[in-house]
Amino acid sequence: MPRPAPGLVGRLLLLALLPLLAGVGLATLGAELAGRQARAPLEA
Repeated sequence: MPRPAPGLVGRLLLLALLPLLAGVGLATLGAELAGRQARAPLEA
């Protein structure tokens, strides 16, 4: 079985990891925003 080109493997890994990183970032941001909105009435 021939080895695929290193550039192709890197690109596939990057394509696989980018949505994962974006999802984690969005989830963290969403949780922080939700937490802020939940705390806002208590601080006001």
